Amino acid sequence: MFKRSGSKVKTLAKVLFVLQIVFSCLIGVGVMIASIVLAATVWDDLAVLVIVGGIFGGILYIALGILFAWLSVLVMYAVGESAEKAEQAAADTAILRSNLDYIQQQLAALQAAGQQPSGQQPADPAYGYPAY
Repeated sequence: MFKRSGSKVKTLAKVLFVLQIVFSCLIGVGVMIASIVLAATVWDDLAVLVIVGGIFGGILYIALGILFAWLSVLVMYAVGESAEKAEQAAADTAILRSNLDYIQQQLAALQAAGQQPSGQQPADPAYGYPAY
């Protein structure tokens, strides 16, 4: 349930983004339709104003709905991305720690046997290694 939580948060952000856009479009179109229906019940002088206002209001609602949908899921998506990166960093750190432990064990075994690790030159400034 809690494995790969970052990708789950990102997927949830995408789903919420799509749902918010769909609902803002539906409500915006509903406002436009309601203004046209309302214009049929008012006097002729106000009918054009009601229709134009309703269409403008519907388009504005759709545009602002898309903007606020994006802003609302932006932080959620960023949290999911951060969680994924943290999970990857933890996995990479565990691998590096395991490799380091193995190298330290091998080095300790070689030093206990009185041998020089292979691939290393003795500490000599002529080879570019510092003398300890």
